[in-house]
Amino acid sequence: SFVTLLRQCVSSKNLGHGRRLHEQIVDAGFGGDILLQNLLIRMYGSCGCLEEAKAASSLFDQMPEKDLVAWTAMLTALADNDRLRDARILFDLLPEWDSAAWNVMIAAYAAAEDLEQSQLLFAALPIKNVISWTSIIAAHGACGEIDRARAIFRKIPARTAVSWTVMITALANLGHLDEARSVLEAMGHPDVLAYNLLLTAHLRYGSLEQTESLFDGMLERDVMPDHRGVPAWNVIISGHAQSGHAKLGLELFHRMLLHGLDPNRITLTSVLAACCHTGNSKSVHAFFLSMTSDFGILPVYDHFLCMASHLGRSGLVTHAEELLCSMPFEPDAIGWITLLDACVRHKDVKRGERAADVATKLSPGRTAPYILLSNLYAAVGDWAGVARVRTTMKELGI
Repeated sequence: SFVTLLRQCVSSKNLGHGRRLHEQIVDAGFGGDILLQNLLIRMYGSCGCLEEAKAASSLFDQMPEKDLVAWTAMLTALADNDRLRDARILFDLLPEWDSAAWNVMIAAYAAAEDLEQSQLLFAALPIKNVISWTSIIAAHGACGEIDRARAIFRKIPARTAVSWTVMITALANLGHLDEARSVLEAMGHPDVLAYNLLLTAHLRYGSLEQTESLFDGMLERDVMPDHRGVPAWNVIISGHAQSGHAKLGLELFHRMLLHGLDPNRITLTSVLAACCHTGNSKSVHAFFLSMTSDFGILPVYDHFLCMASHLGRSGLVTHAEELLCSMPFEPDAIGWITLLDACVRHKDVKRGERAADVATKLSPGRTAPYILLSNLYAAVGDWAGVARVRTTMKELGI
C-alpha cells in the first residue's frame, strides 16, 4: 500500500522513490488523504527537502480542519532542516495543546543548544511524558549541564530504555565513562543501543583496552545476536584498524562473519582500512573487488577514497589520481588533499600542484592544502615556492 511504501521511504530517506510515490498518489486520486499527506511531509522533511515538504502540506493547509499529526510532522520537517524560527512560528499557531508538538520543539531547541528555550517549554508543558523528560535530559547533556541532567534523570516518574540510554549518552559524550558504565549496569537489562553508544564513547575518550573490555562483556552477555550488534563490531574493528592493529581488526571481521552477522558499508570501510594498513596491495584490491560480489554492497565514496589513499601511500600516485577522476563520485576537497599528501610523500610536484589547486578552490578556507603544498616545495628544495605559498596564506588571512 501507499502507506507502507511511504513509511519505507521515511526510514530509508529515499527521495527519488518518495517523489515517484507522490506522483502516483496524486494520479490515483488520493492527494487529499490526511494520512498520506502526513507521511509525505515526513518523507520530504527527513530527506532535507523543506520546500517540497511545504508543497506536500499545502493541500492540507487549505482544508477547514487541521490534523495535529500534520502540524507535528511539519514542525519536525522545519526543525530538522534548520528552520527553528519558522518552526516556532508554526508552533505558536497550534490550535490546541499537543504533547508531541511540544516534545518536537524541546528537542529542536536542544539540538540548537538553546537550553533556555528548552527549559522554558519543558516548565510550561502541562503534562510531561517520558519523551518530554528524555528530551530535556538530552538538552542538558548536549549543553554540558551534566549535573542538571543527573538531577532531572532522578526525578523521572517511570524510566524506559530510551531515558536510560539518553542519560548514558549524556555522560559518555562528556567523557564520564565510568559513571556511564555504572548507569548501564544499573539499567538491569541494557539493550544493544545503550552498549553501542557507550562502546563508541570508550573508543573516543578512553582506550582501546577499555573498549575491548566492554566489547568482550557484550559478547559474554550475548546482547548483540542480530543486526543491531553490527555497530558494536564496527567500533571494535575500526578501533584496531586506526590503532595499527590491522591483523586483529581483520580477525575480528572474520569472527563477526562467523557469528552470522552481515557487514554494512561502515564495516567494510574499516576492514578496507585494515587491509590497507597491512601493506598487502593484492589483499586490498581483492577485498575492494569482493565487496559487491561477496557482501552485496556497492562501494561508496569513502571506499574509493580509502583505495586512493592506499595507492598514494604505495607510490602509485598516478593510479591514485586516475581512481579519483574515474570513480562514480565527484571528488571533494578531502579527496584532493589525500592525493596531495601522497604527492608530498613521493615528491610529485606537478601532480601535487594540480591537487592543491583543485582542493583550494573546493574549500578556500582550509589550511591543509596550503601547508601540504608548502611541505612539497620544501621536500624538493623549492624555497621560492614555499615563500609563495606563505605569502598567499597571509594575503588570504589563513
